[in-house]
Amino acid sequence: MAAQGLELDPMQRELLLSQLDFFLQAASDAARQDYAALREAVVAGCVAPPAMARLEAILELCLSGERLRKTKGPAAYHALNALFERTPRGQARAAELASLNQALAQLKGAPLVEIGATARGPGAYALALGTENCRIVLRVEAGGIRVESLEVGA
Repeated sequence: MAAQGLELDPMQRELLLSQLDFFLQAASDAARQDYAALREAVVAGCVAPPAMARLEAILELCLSGERLRKTKGPAAYHALNALFERTPRGQARAAELASLNQALAQLKGAPLVEIGATARGPGAYALALGTENCRIVLRVEAGGIRVESLEVGA
């Protein structure tokens, strides 16, 4: 992401404008100004850092579930997902996945001797995977999946 803002392609602009119109209609008076400012940035084709958190929240909402894919098609979903991946939250998610894959690589090629799931609270679970030389516990919750613990050589 450039320091001055996140550039949008024509399809991303069109999709975001249609979504923002829904948000503007439903927004409280306090939030309407933020949505209007984001809409202006989208029309201009570049979202600057002050509006980024609002953009990220809208993208996360649009990309969750199947509504966007069903109403606008797979290309729309992929266009907005590609945009999300360029946001700070999207880049943080990519870093988390890289870390997760690095931890999971410790299990590669070894037979599993342990596998199990437990609840960690409402909507949160732990998945334990173990080999003779490695044990990893993954935390799975609405916000994603992350390494809760990793023991190697134990």
